[in-house]
Amino acid sequence: MSYCEKCGINNACERTDLVGKPVLCDACWLSELLGDCDCDLCFNGYLRVIVYVVISKSVNRDIYRRCVMLYNPRNYQKSINKSIRLSQPVYDYIMQAPGDGFNQKFENIIIDAKESEARRQETLKMLDDRIEDLQADYNSCYDRLRKLEPMVQAALHINSLIKEFDSSVGKILEDARKRVSQ
Repeated sequence: MSYCEKCGINNACERTDLVGKPVLCDACWLSELLGDCDCDLCFNGYLRVIVYVVISKSVNRDIYRRCVMLYNPRNYQKSINKSIRLSQPVYDYIMQAPGDGFNQKFENIIIDAKESEARRQETLKMLDDRIEDLQADYNSCYDRLRKLEPMVQAALHINSLIKEFDSSVGKILEDARKRVSQ
């Protein structure tokens, strides 16, 4: 990458589609390619796209030029100077982010967090709803189990009675066999 001949940013390349093949960044290249615009919509916070609209009027065709502004927060003019103190882990995290310098890396992290916040909130709401559904299922199962507990206790008691009856019947049969065999 080279420095832009107009603004000096370190994110420029040679533009072979322009006369003299100047080295320009994307913003300056767009400005050179599309020309300056005096509409109220154009400023640094937006990326300008020129749209040519052909309007047919009987035989004549008039061509109108119209600016369409696309919001791009990374293009805002940087006018606020702030000094911050960071711990080494935070600084290391910022420096691993994409971008040319500390300011751009820091800004990219903040903008990405802002842009993904709605998606994170949606995911959190979905997870909260899922937890609520699972809690309702758990409560329902627990209530059914509590209703079955007396029946389980009764079945266990019946099982112990059956075992006692079985052992008693077994003793009676054994005594009867002994008497018959004598």
